[in-house]
Amino acid sequence: MDDNAKTLAKDLIDLLGRVNKTGQVVDAEVRKRFWDKFCFAGGWDSDCTNNLPGNIPKRRAAEITTLVGTIKAGIPITKKALAKGGPRANRVPGATVYLKPNINREDENVTFFWCDSAGGAINSKFVHLRPGYSKAHAKTDSVIRWDEAEYQRINNHNIRWVVYWARARLVRWMFGHMPVGATDTDGNRPTMEDWSAEDHTKLETLRTCKMMLDEMRQVAADVDAITGSRKAGEVRI
Repeated sequence: MDDNAKTLAKDLIDLLGRVNKTGQVVDAEVRKRFWDKFCFAGGWDSDCTNNLPGNIPKRRAAEITTLVGTIKAGIPITKKALAKGGPRANRVPGATVYLKPNINREDENVTFFWCDSAGGAINSKFVHLRPGYSKAHAKTDSVIRWDEAEYQRINNHNIRWVVYWARARLVRWMFGHMPVGATDTDGNRPTMEDWSAEDHTKLETLRTCKMMLDEMRQVAADVDAITGSRKAGEVRI
């Protein structure tokens, strides 16, 4: 690539780092990897179609739930289940139980949802945890699994859009630097011009459970600092 063309996507790579929360410094090596690994992936060049990315995929239950134990004996059977002849196989003692974190973006907190293999809610008191597991261990593992899946979902979606815009910029740049009097019929590339507008609102900002928990931890630390200083000045009788 021409030295000037290599910097065409610098601001896009910067933007990608911000929304994906990587904090990566964009230098010549990073730019080269971006073009080689992503933009020219699969043999793409400026004469190929620049495919419009689709919508961000939905979260898949299999990727964001963690197997944490089995159902204990004594779990209540609903009247609806009794009317149908008894509980389904996923609600009987010994059936698998999963844990899934839920991010409440409005209240800015994380809750945990215990469920059966069909996604039905289960009270945690009816869960027999895996050997060596505690509730804290189960929650930790579920957060790690959810966050890893969420990072891949957001990262891949954002990369697809940034690559799309970078390729479009390259095509426009090449059109602007085509030899005077040359046409695509002379064997010059590209043969198609891409004037697609860039809508950066298509990008999603990464928000993980750990980020939310870190914020909640800071709130707790601030509360301790304030209440601790008050107690230090108290005179108790």
